Amino acid sequence: MILNERQYMITKAQIRKLQSAIENLREKVPPEDNENEKLRYQSYLGSLNGELEELLEQVEEYKNLEARKILG
Repeated sequence: MILNERQYMITKAQIRKLQSAIENLREKVPPEDNENEKLRYQSYLGSLNGELEELLEQVEEYKNLEARKILG
């Protein structure tokens, strides 16, 4: 959970790094004939996407809390 602006900025930087890592990984699709590499690729990509989704949810939650503070 993001509690302050500093954590928010750090999380945004982590999101950019994860997005870049996902983009780079998608450019390096493993050969179709190597089942182990395909599984490793899918696992790693799934892990990165899961982490990205979690951080995006935290950012959204923080923005909603901040909006309530301003409006409330």
